[in-house]
Amino acid sequence: MGFKEQQMKKVAADVLAFVGVHVTTLQLYNHIRNWRTKWSVIMKMKSDRILDWSEDGCCFYGGDEGAVDEYIMRYPKHRQYVGTPITNYAQMKTIFTPRFVCKAQLF
Repeated sequence: MGFKEQQMKKVAADVLAFVGVHVTTLQLYNHIRNWRTKWSVIMKMKSDRILDWSEDGCCFYGGDEGAVDEYIMRYPKHRQYVGTPITNYAQMKTIFTPRFVCKAQLF
């Protein structure tokens, strides 16, 4: 995933200091993996461009009910992302959005 063991230990220590909860690095890896799965689904839904995306509301919506119903029938597991704000979207965006552009992408 790109995170080193040292970084995960630092995050675990920060969670303990901030919230007072002991977490293991394995728990952190599992949590990040769960978020990565959600992020992949969100990016797929954005790239499909079947539903509209609201950056302000952090949710997908459809212009008409037919489009939403058709999409939900095709992808039933995506129902949780339609019409309700996606929790922790900003945090996932910060973690999973690449910050650097390589030279090959500039040309």
